[in-house]
Amino acid sequence: MGLLSEGLGMSPGKLQELTCLETRAMVGIYYPYYPQLNLMVSLTSHTNPGLITFLLQDQVSGLQVKHGNEWVDVTPILGALVVNIGDILQAGQRIMSNDEHKSVDHWVLANPNQEPHVSVVVFYNPSNREKEFRPFPELTSSNKPIAFR
Repeated sequence: MGLLSEGLGMSPGKLQELTCLETRAMVGIYYPYYPQLNLMVSLTSHTNPGLITFLLQDQVSGLQVKHGNEWVDVTPILGALVVNIGDILQAGQRIMSNDEHKSVDHWVLANPNQEPHVSVVVFYNPSNREKEFRPFPELTSSNKPIAFR
Protein backbone atom coordinates (compact mmCIF):
# COMPACT_ATOMS: atom_id res chain seq x y z
CA MET A 1 0.00 0.00 0.00
CA GLY A 2 2.98 2.26 0.61
CA LEU A 3 4.18 1.72 -2.96
CA LEU A 4 0.68 2.42 -4.29
CA SER A 5 0.55 5.68 -2.31
CA GLU A 6 3.98 6.68 -3.62
CA GLY A 7 2.95 5.77 -7.16
CA LEU A 8 0.14 8.30 -6.82
CA GLY A 9 2.69 10.93 -5.67
CA MET A 10 1.70 10.87 -2.00
CA SER A 11 3.44 9.91 1.24
CA PRO A 12 3.87 6.13 1.71
CA GLY A 13 1.44 5.99 4.66
CA LYS A 14 -1.44 7.90 3.03
CA LEU A 15 -3.69 4.90 2.24
CA GLN A 16 -2.91 3.28 5.59
CA GLU A 17 -4.05 6.45 7.39
CA LEU A 18 -7.49 5.94 5.87
CA THR A 19 -7.86 2.46 7.42
CA CYS A 20 -7.77 0.91 3.96
CA LEU A 21 -6.03 -2.25 5.15
CA GLU A 22 -8.16 -3.15 8.16
CA THR A 23 -10.83 -5.24 6.42
CA ARG A 24 -9.75 -8.06 4.19
CA ALA A 25 -11.15 -11.34 3.03
CA MET A 26 -9.23 -14.29 1.66
CA VAL A 27 -11.00 -16.66 -0.71
CA GLY A 28 -9.78 -19.89 -2.26
CA ILE A 29 -11.44 -20.64 -5.60
CA TYR A 30 -11.45 -24.12 -7.14
CA TYR A 31 -12.27 -24.47 -10.84
CA PRO A 32 -12.69 -28.16 -11.72
CA TYR A 33 -12.09 -29.54 -15.19
CA TYR A 34 -15.31 -29.10 -17.15
CA PRO A 35 -15.40 -30.88 -20.52
CA GLN A 36 -18.77 -29.49 -21.69
CA LEU A 37 -17.96 -25.78 -21.90
CA ASN A 38 -21.11 -25.07 -23.93
CA LEU A 39 -23.17 -26.01 -20.84
CA MET A 40 -21.08 -23.98 -18.41
CA VAL A 41 -22.50 -20.89 -16.72
CA SER A 42 -19.81 -18.64 -15.28
CA LEU A 43 -19.46 -15.26 -13.64
CA THR A 44 -19.85 -12.35 -16.03
CA SER A 45 -17.14 -9.74 -16.44
CA HIS A 46 -16.83 -7.44 -13.45
CA THR A 47 -14.63 -5.10 -11.47
CA ASN A 48 -13.90 -5.59 -7.78
CA PRO A 49 -15.81 -3.18 -5.52
CA GLY A 50 -13.15 -2.78 -2.82
CA LEU A 51 -9.87 -0.92 -2.68
CA ILE A 52 -7.41 -3.45 -4.08
CA THR A 53 -7.24 -7.19 -4.76
CA PHE A 54 -4.26 -9.56 -4.76
CA LEU A 55 -4.55 -12.81 -6.70
CA LEU A 56 -2.23 -15.81 -6.63
CA GLN A 57 -2.87 -18.10 -9.61
CA ASP A 58 -1.70 -21.63 -10.11
CA GLN A 59 -0.14 -22.75 -13.43
CA VAL A 60 -3.51 -23.17 -15.21
CA SER A 61 -4.63 -20.08 -17.13
CA GLY A 62 -8.18 -18.78 -17.24
CA LEU A 63 -8.09 -15.17 -16.04
CA GLN A 64 -8.71 -12.54 -18.72
CA VAL A 65 -8.70 -8.73 -18.44
CA LYS A 66 -10.29 -6.23 -20.77
CA HIS A 67 -7.81 -4.06 -22.66
CA GLY A 68 -9.66 -1.61 -24.89
CA ASN A 69 -12.29 -3.73 -26.62
CA GLU A 70 -10.29 -6.97 -26.42
CA TRP A 71 -10.07 -9.72 -23.80
CA VAL A 72 -6.45 -10.58 -22.99
CA ASP A 73 -5.21 -13.73 -21.22
CA VAL A 74 -3.27 -13.18 -17.99
CA THR A 75 -0.57 -15.81 -18.23
CA PRO A 76 0.21 -17.26 -14.80
CA ILE A 77 3.76 -16.69 -13.56
CA LEU A 78 4.82 -19.00 -10.74
CA GLY A 79 4.94 -17.07 -7.46
CA ALA A 80 3.75 -13.77 -8.96
CA LEU A 81 0.74 -11.83 -7.69
CA VAL A 82 -1.85 -10.21 -9.93
CA VAL A 83 -2.89 -6.85 -8.44
CA ASN A 84 -6.28 -5.41 -9.37
CA ILE A 85 -7.23 -1.85 -8.52
CA GLY A 86 -10.76 -1.81 -7.07
CA ASP A 87 -13.67 0.52 -7.64
CA ILE A 88 -13.08 2.53 -4.45
CA LEU A 89 -9.73 3.67 -5.83
CA GLN A 90 -11.17 4.38 -9.26
CA ALA A 91 -14.88 4.81 -9.82
CA GLY A 92 -18.26 5.68 -8.43
CA GLN A 93 -19.01 7.82 -5.39
CA ARG A 94 -15.93 6.66 -3.52
CA ILE A 95 -13.26 7.93 -5.86
CA MET A 96 -9.84 8.50 -4.34
CA SER A 97 -7.28 8.38 -7.12
CA ASN A 98 -9.10 11.03 -9.24
CA ASP A 99 -9.09 8.61 -12.18
CA GLU A 100 -5.30 7.99 -12.00
CA HIS A 101 -5.79 4.26 -11.44
CA LYS A 102 -8.50 2.25 -13.21
CA SER A 103 -10.37 -0.72 -11.80
CA VAL A 104 -9.90 -3.61 -14.20
CA ASP A 105 -12.76 -5.39 -15.93
CA HIS A 106 -12.02 -9.12 -15.70
CA TRP A 107 -13.46 -12.63 -15.65
CA VAL A 108 -12.33 -16.22 -15.42
CA LEU A 109 -13.06 -18.59 -18.27
CA ALA A 110 -14.43 -22.06 -17.65
CA ASN A 111 -11.64 -24.58 -17.21
CA PRO A 112 -11.13 -26.73 -20.35
CA ASN A 113 -7.85 -28.20 -19.02
CA GLN A 114 -7.54 -31.77 -17.77
CA GLU A 115 -6.44 -30.55 -14.34
CA PRO A 116 -8.27 -28.35 -11.81
CA HIS A 117 -7.46 -24.65 -11.50
CA VAL A 118 -6.99 -23.03 -8.09
CA SER A 119 -6.67 -19.34 -7.19
CA VAL A 120 -6.26 -17.58 -3.86
CA VAL A 121 -7.63 -14.05 -3.68
CA VAL A 122 -7.28 -11.40 -0.95
CA PHE A 123 -9.71 -8.49 -1.11
CA TYR A 124 -8.84 -5.29 0.80
CA ASN A 125 -11.69 -3.00 1.80
CA PRO A 126 -11.92 0.06 4.02
CA SER A 127 -13.12 -0.80 7.54
CA ASN A 128 -15.74 1.99 7.35
CA ARG A 129 -17.72 1.06 4.23
CA GLU A 130 -20.24 3.86 4.80
CA LYS A 131 -17.57 6.56 4.68
CA GLU A 132 -17.64 8.85 1.66
CA PHE A 133 -14.25 8.89 0.00
CA ARG A 134 -13.14 11.90 -2.03
CA PRO A 135 -10.18 12.47 -4.32
CA PHE A 136 -6.95 13.09 -2.47
CA PRO A 137 -6.11 16.81 -2.57
CA GLU A 138 -2.62 15.90 -3.80
CA LEU A 139 -4.21 14.45 -6.96
CA THR A 140 -6.29 17.44 -7.99
CA SER A 141 -5.29 20.79 -9.42
CA SER A 142 -6.44 23.37 -11.94
CA ASN A 143 -4.83 21.19 -14.62
CA LYS A 144 -6.38 18.01 -13.17
CA PRO A 145 -9.82 18.89 -11.78
CA ILE A 146 -11.94 16.40 -9.84
CA ALA A 147 -13.01 13.71 -12.32
CA PHE A 148 -16.17 12.60 -10.45
CA ARG A 149 -18.56 14.27 -8.05
